[in-house]
Parts: sequence; C-alpha cells; structure tokens
Amino acid sequence: MTEQQLDASSGSQDSASDSEFQELKREYFYSLAISAKLNLSMQGRYCNVDASRLFDEVVDSIPFKQWHSWLTQRMLDDSMV
Repeated sequence: MTEQQLDASSGSQDSASDSEFQELKREYFYSLAISAKLNLSMQGRYCNVDASRLFDEVVDSIPFKQWHSWLTQRMLDDSMV
C-alpha cells in the first residue's frame, strides 16, 4: 500500500469513528432523556419535550458529563403537574 492509500484509509476510518462517536453520544442523550421523563412521571410531573431538539441544542454547547443535570433541569422547567 502506498502512503497516499494509507492516508486515505486512515481518513475514512477517522470519519467512521467520528460518525460512530456521534451516534453513541446521541444514544446516550436519548437514554438520559427517557430516564428523566420516567423519573418525572413517577413524581407526578409530566414533560412532553422533543429530545432531538434538545440534543441539537446541547451537543455542541455543553460537555456530555453535564448533560444529565442540564437535561433534568430543563425538563423540570418544562414539566406540568
């Protein structure tokens, strides 16, 4: 394999890795959203927010380790008793 082929191969692997990482972040966020919604409903509070809209809002602006607290607070703000 030539150096150019190795670079091209490495680039496609990086692209695939980035894509897989983005998908893992999305799945993690959706799991957190479902968990927060279930927790609120068990407390008698109901929240009907669009998780994909929230994901778009949070993905590039908040570190993933803070997603849970941000999401819980956001859903509390939007919930109804």
